Amino acid sequence: MLCLFGPDGSGKSTLARSLVSEDVSIAWMRGSHTFVSLLARFLSRFRVFRGGCNPYFGICVPPPLKPLWVWLELLSAFPVVLLKYVFPKAAGRRVVGERSPVDLLVWLVLTLRDAEILSGPVARLALALHKMACPRSLYVRADLDVLRARRAGSPEAGLLDVELAVYDKLAQAIGAPVLDTTSCSVDKCAERARLLLGL
Repeated sequence: MLCLFGPDGSGKSTLARSLVSEDVSIAWMRGSHTFVSLLARFLSRFRVFRGGCNPYFGICVPPPLKPLWVWLELLSAFPVVLLKYVFPKAAGRRVVGERSPVDLLVWLVLTLRDAEILSGPVARLALALHKMACPRSLYVRADLDVLRARRAGSPEAGLLDVELAVYDKLAQAIGAPVLDTTSCSVDKCAERARLLLGL
């Protein structure tokens, strides 16, 4: 079991596909793929929740509800982590996680516009969940200009500078090895990833 994490456009999907063979599957998770996403879709119908904080659902969580929302997001990630990461690993399957609970944590900081989440209990639990689900992980990043070029026109393009800064901070806290995809080819990046992960 190994997990890739990093900003949108860093090359995680491409790298994950290059690391997959017949006996390896890809797992994927993000805040938009938990049961809270259904709640976000529902709340987007109400004027009080409408806004650009979450570019995928067009909502902004009102400040008084942010603490509750953070916990809902974290709790809704548990079934995803269990089904896609923990259970397959326990069954002896080899899995590449294209995202991890670290990505969920960054998603919360970005969509709630609240960096204080990183110093709270939800961050500690998300990082513990990452450590449990992903015994080996790799931080995949690229320079900001490259990320902007790769994600031009996407909903999260305007948030990439903050996203990259948060990922850099979390990767340092975790102590994960770093793969910079700014100027390496897919094959070269895959080769470096295998070396960094000891594959």
